[in-house]
Amino acid sequence: MVDRNAYQKQRYLDLRAAGLCGKGCGNEAEPGKSLCRECRNKNLARNNSRKARAVAAGLCPACGTRPMLPRLKTCSHCLRAARQRQAGKVRQALAAGLCRFCQRRPILPGMAHCALCLSGEKNRRRRRKIFVMDQYGGPVCTCCGETILEFLTMDHVNGDGATHRRSPVSRNALGPIYAWLKSHGFPPGFQVLCFNCNVGRHINGGVCPHQAQKKPI
Repeated sequence: MVDRNAYQKQRYLDLRAAGLCGKGCGNEAEPGKSLCRECRNKNLARNNSRKARAVAAGLCPACGTRPMLPRLKTCSHCLRAARQRQAGKVRQALAAGLCRFCQRRPILPGMAHCALCLSGEKNRRRRRKIFVMDQYGGPVCTCCGETILEFLTMDHVNGDGATHRRSPVSRNALGPIYAWLKSHGFPPGFQVLCFNCNVGRHINGGVCPHQAQKKPI
């Protein structure tokens, strides 16, 4: 009796060796791909349709069975699996001396990035930081007026930053506070402060020393 799985695998390998589409349609595979353009487009349309039906039903588009997390369009199980896969790829890249981001170019001495990715990542984070702060009045400290971007950060107006960071919604966020604010539609309760004023509020009972000095005696 012929093993159907073994037969299908060998047939696929034969098609690939001949430079043909792995679906067996008879067309040539695209360079560096296992399928022809027509079959790839069909697969893409079918996957997009499946994902759209899952999202419309409130389900994770990856597995199609579990409910999505708020604003993330994935379930906790698939999110955890994706993070584990990415972490594994990063470990393999670093073990081979390659950049953790592109996983192709060699890393800089003493770092985990190549020169190109390090520059690009810095620029991307800077643009995102400015964009988020623009939604809260611009990159200027609400208290003292500081405008140097490197000195600025986002502050929890109600002083509940620790509670927010421990909440399940925050723990499931993809990235730092700027990514969380953007993915959640820039909710109220945040303001732009410099690090001095941010720490000053923390150690002075929620009131920056700048503001305390301004109060009449």
